[in-house]
Amino acid sequence: MKLFTFGDSWTTGQGCNLKIENTINDIEQRKTYRNSMSWPKYLSELLNLEFFNLSESGSSNKKIFDTIIENIKSNTIVENDLIVIMWSSSLRDNLPFFPNGEWHVWGKNYMDKKWSFNWVINSIKNNIIGTTYTSDAKYNFFLKSYKEFYIENLFNEWYYDIVNQNYILYVQKLLESYNIKYIFCDAFDCMVNNNIHPFINKTHFINKLNYYKFGEATLKDYLISMESDFNVWEDYTKWSDTPGKHPNHIGYRLIANELYNFIIKSNVLDKKNKQIPNIL
Repeated sequence: MKLFTFGDSWTTGQGCNLKIENTINDIEQRKTYRNSMSWPKYLSELLNLEFFNLSESGSSNKKIFDTIIENIKSNTIVENDLIVIMWSSSLRDNLPFFPNGEWHVWGKNYMDKKWSFNWVINSIKNNIIGTTYTSDAKYNFFLKSYKEFYIENLFNEWYYDIVNQNYILYVQKLLESYNIKYIFCDAFDCMVNNNIHPFINKTHFINKLNYYKFGEATLKDYLISMESDFNVWEDYTKWSDTPGKHPNHIGYRLIANELYNFIIKSNVLDKKNKQIPNIL
């Protein structure tokens, strides 16, 4: 049995130690350093399994979804292996009714009024490698104006609830057909709202025994609950002071411990293992 993990920067280990990370210019070396203090590394030690961290910083859920499928189809992941999928923010997916690459938001906290202008309307696109606004100032102005119109008049959580239920169920059914062990969890945005409208609610098909606090809480919420006891964030301030950041190496250890206990409680590995105390 091997452990395979999928996700975004929260799974790569970004933010584990910013002071050192910022001194590493080589991309691959920085990736290796982050991986050495990521929750997949700590979880693999708790489970005593060889691990392969197949996450990528900035990944959308579509990117995570496609990467999982590729690794199943190529037989990289086989029967009885364990997959842990930490989903990203729904708002990172390209929207079919926007031009390709024109909609990219880090998380739902940026939809808040105080963040939306700078991070959505004004866009963070120029900060993403390989993408910039066009040289057409008139089009750029239109794009900003339309994003504002879209958020105020058209944006609807139903769309994401529908899309995300489909991501989850496709992967769930695929892994079950291959007899691959799995758990799902959410990094900082819930994939499906707990108040999902009955008309589109298909969550009864989702195996919630294998989904960490489905529709109730994310790993971000768990770390917030630990703030009074530990410094868990990359900048050593509370989430409420600076939302949208990463855990540090302590936060990643806590996440690994929480996921380990969830795996044991859910009997995902079909083993009668005892829970362990907090590893910090």
